[in-house]
Amino acid sequence: MSSEPVISVRNLTKSFASASHGVDALSQALWPRPAAKPEVVLKGVSFDIQRGEALGIIGRNGSGKSTLLKLICGVMRPSSGSVSCSGRLATLLELGAAFHPDFTGRENARYVASILGLKEEEFDSIVGSIAEFADIGPFFDRKVQEYSSGMYARLAFAVNIHCAPDILVIDEALSVGDILFQVKCFSRLHRFRAEGGTLVIVSHDDTAVRALCDRVLWLDRGRLVALGATDHVCGLYQASTAVAQASSGSEEAPKAPLDEANLVQGRSEVIDNGRFDPDSLAEPLHEGSVSGLRCWQDSDNPGLLEGGGETHVVFRYAGPALPGLKACFLLRDRLAQIVFGACAPLRRNSEGAHLDARFCFDLPWLVSGEYVVEALVVVETEEGAHRLVDHAAPVPLEVKTTHISHGLANLRMRTISIQPVPVRFSEVG
Repeated sequence: MSSEPVISVRNLTKSFASASHGVDALSQALWPRPAAKPEVVLKGVSFDIQRGEALGIIGRNGSGKSTLLKLICGVMRPSSGSVSCSGRLATLLELGAAFHPDFTGRENARYVASILGLKEEEFDSIVGSIAEFADIGPFFDRKVQEYSSGMYARLAFAVNIHCAPDILVIDEALSVGDILFQVKCFSRLHRFRAEGGTLVIVSHDDTAVRALCDRVLWLDRGRLVALGATDHVCGLYQASTAVAQASSGSEEAPKAPLDEANLVQGRSEVIDNGRFDPDSLAEPLHEGSVSGLRCWQDSDNPGLLEGGGETHVVFRYAGPALPGLKACFLLRDRLAQIVFGACAPLRRNSEGAHLDARFCFDLPWLVSGEYVVEALVVVETEEGAHRLVDHAAPVPLEVKTTHISHGLANLRMRTISIQPVPVRFSEVG
């Protein structure tokens, strides 16, 4: 990560004049009176973002998060202070905001790409990848006024991520679409980060912020409350929110003090321990085919899994018999985080035969929700690195864990005993 900041914010302040509407506007026109005091939504905010860093911005509604992003992107001008950015900047502030309703998806993609500085031949080289990622079929060549909100999301994300931005700014735009699209988006964001891209994201999704961000900036009523390591600042914010809810009748919400303990500058480093990392595989050296991916517990109800149940994953490989060939499967959550997975060597009895990879295991007691299973075949090189041979399209799964425990971690109760106990006379009253 470069020592030069890619985004520099200094003493940033933004004020809005109070708007008059209806009867108030007419009254003001007939009987002029002093204008109302402007509303200050950002108050002297300063920070830097380094190239290759991911910064999350959190805070309650009305704290100035979206205004800060719009100032960074140049959509608004500051009342005072300064913002400087270096590099190509793509934005997902309001999904489809840059799209013209009378243009097709392809035409809008070309228009957005031109705004981001891509030449015609550069766009022509990526338009196929945009259409494939968006996966909206014939709607790509239909007017976007016919799109659903999910189609807007798919097209907007696909266009911006494929235009090779240096900086990607996102405002609450990753909670739409089905589980397969969400996993695809988060996987692409992880890849964007791995390739040195800079990410700035506003989100109320604590899990997404923790999964993506090195540092977090906490805003409250336009002021910077804390800036530091993700887990630390998210913990401060959650504690403050809990206290504020407990004392909701108070006039002023509690804030963490602006001291050195809260302002833990820096980012967590990724340690390369030499283990197999499916998200950083080198490009394929050979051609192969992985197909027929299935995951089930009960053959009569595929796609629905129960925590603790015997689970099967099966897929087929057809390709060259390479040394160091491995079959792998991965289970991911909606944030594209690997929940668990396994690899096993693929050995052939005869050249050209198809191989079925079969895994059987007891499913952990996962939190109920949507997941995806992926299948891939890799080859380990002589240098110890792994290269992708091929992978199958992810398959969505639903996990239901139904028992007495509640919360983020599921617990399989061995025994539960509830018995009446006689009440002694001395214990009453």
